[in-house]
Amino acid sequence: MVEQVKSFDDLPAAISVWPDLGKALGISRATAYNLIKQTGFPALRISKKKIIIPKDRLLKYLSEQAEAGLKSRTQQ
Repeated sequence: MVEQVKSFDDLPAAISVWPDLGKALGISRATAYNLIKQTGFPALRISKKKIIIPKDRLLKYLSEQAEAGLKSRTQQ
């Protein structure tokens, strides 16, 4: 479990949805679980109750989302 995230470098190779993802992004439990339901979000179900997010895929996803957000704002 991630205690406190000051940098994404502090994260392990794979993190849990809660509390790790929530702490890493500064979001609530409900928001973390809603996020993993989004199309394209890199969550992997490894058992009936266990979902993990690979750190490298999370960083790629966040970068792509930020880029898409910038493009949509500049096209308005």
